[in-house]
Amino acid sequence: MKMRTGVTKDGKITGMHTQTLLDGGAYGGYGVASTFYTGVLQTTTYEIPRYKFDACRVFTNKPPCGPKRGHGTPQPRFGQEVQLDKIAEKLKIDPAELRLGIVAKPNTLTANWLKLGTIGSPNASARWWRARTGKTNSSNFRRSRRRSRLRRVPVRRRLPIYWNKMPQSGVQLLIDRSGQVTVFLRRDRDRAGSDDVLAAIVAEVLGIDAYDVRCVTGDTGLTPVDLGSYSSRVTVMMGNAAIQAAERLRDFIARAAAEHMETLPRTSASRAGAYSAPMTRASS
Repeated sequence: MKMRTGVTKDGKITGMHTQTLLDGGAYGGYGVASTFYTGVLQTTTYEIPRYKFDACRVFTNKPPCGPKRGHGTPQPRFGQEVQLDKIAEKLKIDPAELRLGIVAKPNTLTANWLKLGTIGSPNASARWWRARTGKTNSSNFRRSRRRSRLRRVPVRRRLPIYWNKMPQSGVQLLIDRSGQVTVFLRRDRDRAGSDDVLAAIVAEVLGIDAYDVRCVTGDTGLTPVDLGSYSSRVTVMMGNAAIQAAERLRDFIARAAAEHMETLPRTSASRAGAYSAPMTRASS
């Protein structure tokens, strides 16, 4: 990695040129995406009015490699932070003060046309600065405190990978009289912990213990058609599909329980997997 950054005397960034060289082994795989990520997100943390990015991925006689958790992003971010420390030392500015002065603003557009929503780094950096120095009279710190009092509403976009009318992800639920719920989903197995997350999602909606939920994944002969929830989209894509399926199953069980208890579905309540209806007192 090579980064060249221009700054003013007070630490404001005037421009940045990032160059990266990647060794991805003998196969393409996610090479294009990983190469893209080594530079495209450099503008999302700090205000960089001018930005240039060059990257090259070479093929070598090594085993193929695959993406894992923000592939291509952490390395240049680390390099940028190290460079900012060097800039702060050169300008004799506190590193945290430097960052608070150049942090990106909410609801802005970056130099490479990325739209930013909420920004939490000012408040986090200010807290770190206070813990490190014991000072609270910084103007930047006071501004970050004022911003932190504002109510922030996070916005999450669930964009499909393939643009068509078919559901992006599919989940099927099977429940039997033992109380066990089986989740069938066709997604890749390289997302550590995603089975636990999905089991917890289904369990929370149904009001049961996560230990009573079993996940069957990756078997194309048993699981429904899925267009892919890879690239860190398992919780967003497959998770929302699991929520919808679990809500439908919950409503189905509520109607069946209400019919058995001769009451209305909305009056029946689930607790620890058991449904009950409110008791009525007979008048004397």
